[in-house]
Amino acid sequence: MPRETTLAKVDAEIAAGRLGCARDRLLGLLSTYPEDLDLRRRLGHVYWQLQDAAAAGKYWYLEAAVTAEQKEARTAFEQRFGGHPARILQALKTRTDPQSLTSEYSKTVVAELIRQAGPGYTRPRRTDSRAAAGTRSAVLQYGCMLFVAFVATFAIIGFLSILESFR
Repeated sequence: MPRETTLAKVDAEIAAGRLGCARDRLLGLLSTYPEDLDLRRRLGHVYWQLQDAAAAGKYWYLEAAVTAEQKEARTAFEQRFGGHPARILQALKTRTDPQSLTSEYSKTVVAELIRQAGPGYTRPRRTDSRAAAGTRSAVLQYGCMLFVAFVATFAIIGFLSILESFR
């Protein structure tokens, strides 16, 4: 579904008071566009209406213009992660370096968090979901083969036991 169509549905859901549905749609969009600050802003507003200040703060964290509610939400978000820069960065899930962000303020915030996290901090890599799915598929395949072998072994033992009882 195109981004604009999904956003229109989000707006309709918010107007109808279906904040959970709006949140889920926005989270889906954000997984596709992790650096989109407009999506983060909208999601922050939805979480604020859902009375989850820390979650709202997570999505408002990269906003330059701060209202009183956004400042309160940011503080709650920082407190949730003990003010630890590496954990805050990981929770923000920007996935890329600061230069890919669209606003100078957000670039500065992420760069400063990286600096505060220290020289040993490395940005979390985006996992390749296809590779993870392939691993799960292989494990499932081998598990099924092991189960079939187990059942076949017991069937053979049972068959041999029946033959032995006729002797």
